[in-house]
Amino acid sequence: MCDVAVPASAMALMGCVGSRAREALLLAAEEAVKESAAKRLEALLMAPGPGGSDGLSASDVAQRHLLHQAAWLGHTACVRLLLEHGAEPGK
Repeated sequence: MCDVAVPASAMALMGCVGSRAREALLLAAEEAVKESAAKRLEALLMAPGPGGSDGLSASDVAQRHLLHQAAWLGHTACVRLLLEHGAEPGK
């Protein structure tokens, strides 16, 4: 194993890239909900996050109100997927 110090600026850059990738996942999930594309939404919910981290979390889904959008639009397959992924109706 190699002990190499990573400069703070590099760490900040990695965090920025990671947050942009997560934002792109969220936008794609939002589009999938709007289009009632349940299979695409499922793939996005299961996709690994940036840098091999966990993908979209329940809090990410709540932040975008994806469950509310899917319910409002009557996209029951998307609602079901979001609930299985941990979305909470009260949030």
